[in-house]
Amino acid sequence: MPFVISLALLVAFSPRITVTDDSDLTMDFEGMPYLHHNPGGVDLGGWRMVGYRYNSDRLAPGETLRVTLDWEEVQGGSSATLRMVAPAAVRHDELPAIAAATAHPQAGTGSATLELPIPYDVAQGLYLIRLGSGDEEAISVYLRPVWVGEGEMAVEQPVSSTFADGALRLHTAEATQPASNRLDLRLDWSAARPVAANYGLSMRLTDPADNEWARLDDQPGYGFLPTSLWPVGRLIHDRYTLPLPEGTPPGDAYTLTVSLYRVATRESVGEFALPVSLHRATLRADAPVIARFGDELALSRLKAPKRVQQGETVLLTAYWLAVERPSADYVVEWRLEAPGIGDLRFGIWDLAPGSPPTGWPAGALVAGRAALSIPPTTPAGDYILSLTLRDPTSGASLGTYTLPQPVHVQERERVWELPPMQREVGARFGGMIELAGYDLKREGDALHLTLHWRALAVPDQHYMLFVHLADPATGRPIAQVDTMPRGFAYPTGMWAPGEVVSDEVVLSLQGVPAGRYDLVIGWYEPGETSHRLPATDRTGNPLPDDRLILPDGVNIGGR
Repeated sequence: MPFVISLALLVAFSPRITVTDDSDLTMDFEGMPYLHHNPGGVDLGGWRMVGYRYNSDRLAPGETLRVTLDWEEVQGGSSATLRMVAPAAVRHDELPAIAAATAHPQAGTGSATLELPIPYDVAQGLYLIRLGSGDEEAISVYLRPVWVGEGEMAVEQPVSSTFADGALRLHTAEATQPASNRLDLRLDWSAARPVAANYGLSMRLTDPADNEWARLDDQPGYGFLPTSLWPVGRLIHDRYTLPLPEGTPPGDAYTLTVSLYRVATRESVGEFALPVSLHRATLRADAPVIARFGDELALSRLKAPKRVQQGETVLLTAYWLAVERPSADYVVEWRLEAPGIGDLRFGIWDLAPGSPPTGWPAGALVAGRAALSIPPTTPAGDYILSLTLRDPTSGASLGTYTLPQPVHVQERERVWELPPMQREVGARFGGMIELAGYDLKREGDALHLTLHWRALAVPDQHYMLFVHLADPATGRPIAQVDTMPRGFAYPTGMWAPGEVVSDEVVLSLQGVPAGRYDLVIGWYEPGETSHRLPATDRTGNPLPDDRLILPDGVNIGGR
């Protein structure tokens, strides 16, 4: 991406754009950003720009950029809009302008000066000046960029969170929703000391059921504010716009998780959770209706997969239309039925997690998501999906909708016989999972451990597996891997009783000091508690710390 690289370099090194001719008017971003020669001016569809002047191309936060436009050949009803935008706006049309001003050229030849006040809270760097013509700005060009210098110091600013062992500080995190389809985020950072790495930035907006509604993964400033170039002690003002899908439910229980990570390994160097409220619903009173439930609610559409495997999760989205403002927080019951095969009832669910229907305005279109776990023992076949809307107090039905096409549950290929193993073990975890045995080999700086598991029952959730290379004296991990089986592709909640699952875990030994180490494994619940599954040996005796030390130790180096 030569454009991104070259613009990032311009942003980093405080450039001065050299104008070789008064007719060098516009910028070209196809490959490299350079001034384009326009000796005849620029036709903007209704008027021609023949020149422009800045009061300065190097400004400070709080100052005003004054742009004088010269025009000719003006037709009636023309307009000219100047917008000062971040370089990332070339790739992200949704980014709002930092400043904007509009003029209406008069017939014939003339000029006008437009003022663009620069806010105090903009980051140091290069900014683009975009000129649009007409009310819809259907024609637009970029003029010469301008440089905004350093802003305020961060010394007196409170710190909300620290990252990268305290090297980077987050001072402000604010989210606002200016429209139903957009969330604007403000992040104010500073560097406590020089940082050599350029960290990646991840943002994830979730509801109370961990449904993801928006995500952004980039470097700070959409790649134009790399952390290695942050001046120590200066505030770095970072802004983002996250698109929200149609029907994003209004509510007060969202969380925006902001994290920085090492790009090469995806290893987190810190994260911050910001509570977010969304109060602008999608208004679509004209949305199509496929089912009515009394006078207040209707179903506009229902998205469901055509097929799912045993043990997987059916991801559903029901688009509810508030015909009138709901008078109760209605709930929904989901069901999968296959006559002569099976009947799966999934209980009562909120229409949209964290979004009570009584808060929906009339005309709101709200996307309610549900994740229905199909038990691993579910018989294969075609199932009919239905939903029933119920009164939250009495449980009375307000109506049922049945999806016309079936959802096919596919039989999963499973292994029931144990393979030959280097070591037999027989340890058990939580009474649900048995380590039948394992194979171990070393290749260079990598340890390859193949674990052969057997499901004693259907595990009640997706558990995390830990593999530690530990100091025998202290038990402290020197190297470790935390994962789910087969790289998260086949978690324990999908296993059937008696099934054998072989899973290879690769443990890096790079940088491990010489010595003899224990190889330790176990299972734990994902989440904040990280509670370990009770571990026992083959005779049923509890294992200390609910962890299994494998019989084979690992020797590194010459000791």
